[in-house]
Amino acid sequence: MKPERPGYRARPGFAMNPRVLQAVVPAFVGLLFAGLFFVTAMMDFHRLETLLLETLRNKAVFVLEVTHRACSNKIKRLSATGDELQNPLAGLVVEDDTTPLEVSLARSLLEVARAVDAENAGEVRLAVPRGFRSVGLLDEKGKLVQEGEPLPAGVVAHARDLVEGGGEIDLHLFDGMNRDDYTGLVGVRRQGGKGAVLLVMDRQDLMYWAWRAAIRNTVQEMSWGQGVVYLVVEDSEGNLLAQAGSLPDEKLGECLLMARAAREGSANLTGQCVKVGDTRFLELAMPFDLDGEKPGVARVGLETQETDGILSRNRRHVLLWTCFMAGIGLLVMGLLYRTQKRHISRLQAVQKRLHQAEKLSALGKLGAGVAHEIRNPLNAISLAVQRLRRELRPDEPEKREPYERITQILRDEIHRLNSIVEEFLSLSRTAKLDLRPQPVIPLLEKTLSLFQEEAEARGVELRRRWDDTDLTVRMDGHKMEQALLNILRNALESTIREGMVVVSCDQSRGGMTRIRIRDNGKGIPEGEEGRIFEPFHTTKSNGVGLGLAIAHEIIAAHGGEIRIASRSGVGTTFEILLPPWDGE
Repeated sequence: MKPERPGYRARPGFAMNPRVLQAVVPAFVGLLFAGLFFVTAMMDFHRLETLLLETLRNKAVFVLEVTHRACSNKIKRLSATGDELQNPLAGLVVEDDTTPLEVSLARSLLEVARAVDAENAGEVRLAVPRGFRSVGLLDEKGKLVQEGEPLPAGVVAHARDLVEGGGEIDLHLFDGMNRDDYTGLVGVRRQGGKGAVLLVMDRQDLMYWAWRAAIRNTVQEMSWGQGVVYLVVEDSEGNLLAQAGSLPDEKLGECLLMARAAREGSANLTGQCVKVGDTRFLELAMPFDLDGEKPGVARVGLETQETDGILSRNRRHVLLWTCFMAGIGLLVMGLLYRTQKRHISRLQAVQKRLHQAEKLSALGKLGAGVAHEIRNPLNAISLAVQRLRRELRPDEPEKREPYERITQILRDEIHRLNSIVEEFLSLSRTAKLDLRPQPVIPLLEKTLSLFQEEAEARGVELRRRWDDTDLTVRMDGHKMEQALLNILRNALESTIREGMVVVSCDQSRGGMTRIRIRDNGKGIPEGEEGRIFEPFHTTKSNGVGLGLAIAHEIIAAHGGEIRIASRSGVGTTFEILLPPWDGE
């Protein structure tokens, strides 16, 4: 063993109170079950969220695939019939929702040409718009006055009719559009009729404008169904190519599916939360192929009101069921704790009675041996004292009185020692019972009659209360009488003058014979009820402390039970329960 260092003081080990441990363990188990349920529910919630997000993704991908397929079909039809097309606007009147691709394409190009004319009314150098090879301005004599990039040879000759006032527009778009050396021309008469604007493009430029017109036509023509709020297609530089629906007012940093969409979005599909009016939506964006050019971007706004409602309800259900399961778990654990506590209390009571029985048995065996050794000297002393009182009493009156007092003290103490010896012998003979079916009421009558004179001398009233006189139990009459005598003696000695002791007998609900002995005496001091049946424990100044212990041992040997209820200053009630006799 290592010696302690100077100044070192060992810290006491931590030990939890068993009762606290009994309360903590069930609560911990209940919370553990609630936590497991919550984790499982959150995993289900995560799977539901993933499923809803995947559904919205599939809807967005479907919309974009349908759009791209429709645009591709329009472009293929245009390429297949391009050589057969003439001026697409010549004498052609169409509705906006059924406009052919070539008409939309021509209109888009004419809008650009007129925009170039409006932007270059002054003397500025021309800038070539996106999607065109070159641009030029002609005066009223057909002379080229400005050009962005050098115009191809022979292009100016196509604009003679516009300059000379022969028409408002001149389009050469589809003739030879499938050849690699294709050159397209868009010409418009300038405002005021002075000169013309020429826009020249190659095949790649034509395809760019064709895709732009095809996307615009498709977006305007198609019905996306419920849940799609808007569709926006932009080129690689962020220029708007087509739009359908109301665009979002602002971007938000929070919505139910936003975190998952951003975290789990692939490289080709990203998401963000946007707001249109007072409603939030989920916007999913993915690349959009533009016929081999740098891919553009398509953004689809999806309504999430229904999915948000599902997720909110599911989340509430998870929380409610978690709280419910936690409550049920704690309730069950509380009931288990209560039952366990009751069983432990009963086990402790049984162990206590067993321990007490072992003590009584040991005391009985010890008493039996000691009593036999003490009885003979006591008898000799008693005989000697009697002889002294009879033969050696002084004749002088002044000596006779102290002599009588001293010899009486000797007799009383010898009688007291003999009573203690008898009680010890009773402890040793308790387990030896002669059980026979006997009626209870006559035994009670006999016991009460033995105390009637003493009760009257003390000024205590004895009362009897029983209706059923046929109650019979298997018992040893002498032992049971001894137990009742000890309890009644304790009741009488505890009751003051003009008090009352009530003895009743009936049958309990469990079929056991119940004997009650109740007094209105001074009662048992608080905290002493649990020790009242312990050997040598007494609250009386002249008591030995074996009477109630012997009574408890006798009743326990009969298979019965004795209970006590007492209030200081009010009285005490002893309740004896004896098993019934089944008549066999």
